[in-house]
Amino acid sequence: MLHLVRDDGAAVYLNGREVFREGLSPDATFHSFAGATVGGELELQIDVRQVDPKLLVAGSNCIAAEIHQCDPTSSDISFDLRLDSPAHAEVRV
Repeated sequence: MLHLVRDDGAAVYLNGREVFREGLSPDATFHSFAGATVGGELELQIDVRQVDPKLLVAGSNCIAAEIHQCDPTSSDISFDLRLDSPAHAEVRV
């Protein structure tokens, strides 16, 4: 399971495959702005997504994340990520 706190938009990749996208249009690139501001209590909300365990490989795995502000003058940003591995998989960080 992937657990993510983000302000404002985010995309997360596991071994090059996108596993999470929120607050971004499907065609957003790394330099796009998020579609909306995340504020108040929503800044603390944990988004939880199931991740296909078949995306994990033996040995090292790579997690990459993009965090996007809603505009260039946004005064805050937050990010917290956790990936729980299935009981039968070995994940090294």
